[in-house]
Formats: sequence, C-alpha cells, structure tokens
Amino acid sequence: GVDNLATVNGLEDGQIIWLKAATGQTITVTETGNIKVAGATVVLSVTLWTQFMYDATQVKLIQISAVLTD
Repeated sequence: GVDNLATVNGLEDGQIIWLKAATGQTITVTETGNIKVAGATVVLSVTLWTQFMYDATQVKLIQISAVLTD
C-alpha cells in the first residue's frame, strides 16, 4: 500500500528517529505538516530509509540524512 506522512507528534527536542516503510508499503513524506525534508517529498520503502531529528524551537521534524539503501 501507499501512505502519506506529513506530521509526527510526541517527540522531544533533539530526538532522532529513523523512518522506513514495512514490507509491501511505500511512504511519501511531505512538508504539508511539521516535517522538513531535503526536497519537496521523500519516498521511503522497505529498502529506502532516512533519519530525522526533532527541533522543538522550529517545531519541525528535520531530515538529517540522505535517503539510504539497505
């Protein structure tokens, strides 16, 4: 399936998370919510993932790595 992700809540300042999709899923990460990505969107799958850090000052989850491949 395909999912869109625009907002992530419940994180603390400086918290780092890694995102990738489950097997058979694709996630399109957009900037329409509180997420800041390197381009307009980032597409993740079971083999494509990236890292984000939450910045409480900006109230944004900011992409801090390129999209990586398993």
